[in-house]
Amino acid sequence: MEVKTVNESNKQKHYFEIRGEQRIALETEYHLSRALKAKLNSAIQVARTQLLAVQDPTVIRRIVYLVIRPDFHIEAHEELEIFLQTQSTSEIEVIHHLLG
Repeated sequence: MEVKTVNESNKQKHYFEIRGEQRIALETEYHLSRALKAKLNSAIQVARTQLLAVQDPTVIRRIVYLVIRPDFHIEAHEELEIFLQTQSTSEIEVIHHLLG
């Protein structure tokens, strides 16, 4: 098993650096951005490479476990589920947990 953590974006980190009285509300996004999909895909590919590098005949299951902390204004859990399901293959199973 490989565990990878995918944290919030730089956009969110910078948002909280703005003084409260100068901060404007962010609109809720109901889709996964290309950047988030790329970040997830990259983490999965790194884990996939690490898991497949181990050539042990006793290994019967390889799991990529993602711990994801999405930006607070992202509400795309169903799309995220579908996207991550497509990342699982016969060699690698992708499982995730959302922090929030």
